[in-house]
Amino acid sequence: MLSCSLCGKTYKHQGGLNNHIKRCGVGAASGAAVKNSSGTAAPDSDDITKSPFFTIPLTSFKPTANFTKEDLEELERRKQARLQAILKSQEEEKKKKGKEETKKKKKKKKRRRRQQRRQRQRQRQRGQHQLAQIRS
Repeated sequence: MLSCSLCGKTYKHQGGLNNHIKRCGVGAASGAAVKNSSGTAAPDSDDITKSPFFTIPLTSFKPTANFTKEDLEELERRKQARLQAILKSQEEEKKKKGKEETKKKKKKKKRRRRQQRRQRQRQRQRGQHQLAQIRS
């Protein structure tokens, strides 16, 4: 059996898990952490169902049920896994954008140097041509 590292859901086949991870990662990214005015994460309340990462599977327990310690620990593990996935994807996106910008800057600089080199060559050729005309 294969299980999702983000939410713990199990699958028999690798293809099903791969498809789930794509959707699970997208779903986790859309549920951003709640921030207060100071920019830090809002403190966890006593009610686990108010967490932005809390989801109730249709076949699972109801939100009014008494949660066991194991249920709460599993929910916290899932929440932490989703947060880690979000942070990792944001970090990878920043790196990717940084690399793209660096490549663009290098290309632009290289193009500018090439243009300057060609301009200097043209000036030299004009100067040599003018000297040849003066001498003759």
